[in-house]
Amino acid sequence: MTVSLILFIWPTDIKLLWREGENIPLVQWRPHMTERFPWQLVFLTMGTNVLAAGSEAGGLADWIAEVIQVLEVIPPWVMMILISIFLSIITEFIGNSLIVMVFLPILAKFAERSLVNPIYYMLPATTCSMLSFMTPVASPLTALVHSTGLVTTRQMVLTGAVPKFICLLLTLLFVNTLGDVVFQVRSFPVWAAANKTVLKL
Repeated sequence: MTVSLILFIWPTDIKLLWREGENIPLVQWRPHMTERFPWQLVFLTMGTNVLAAGSEAGGLADWIAEVIQVLEVIPPWVMMILISIFLSIITEFIGNSLIVMVFLPILAKFAERSLVNPIYYMLPATTCSMLSFMTPVASPLTALVHSTGLVTTRQMVLTGAVPKFICLLLTLLFVNTLGDVVFQVRSFPVWAAANKTVLKL
């Protein structure tokens, strides 16, 4: 915030300010902010943050965790794949911060009730929520690219499909290999419950 305010004051030409006393700041409200600033990025980012905070404060995570508890009959490795695919798709239509703030508490509670290491679900969920390459509303960066007018939505979808698929496969691979080495995702941790139970995934 301080840097932004300084840009509205700092002169573009110090010599002109010294000789004639006229100050032309680096950033001006017109035309820089009114015509060139991508306000849609501000609304996108702040909107997702408000939705995420509201969902958390309203107890949405607890309610959804209870509703989806019927899915605990699904093997954990299958559930992990389904979670990764699902979040990698909806991240193209919902902000990353909203997905993380809403779904991670749900997955944590669901994993604890199913006696599965919460990291086994939360790690791929967090990674897949960042795989937003294909639509303008997926993230502020893609919105910024689309706002230039140089890239169409069709081009973004066709170009982003390949890296999304590759990153999804790598996520599933590393979670089940390095994830077990680093985080011991195949064991129910003591910080999640008092009794530790080894699961066969």
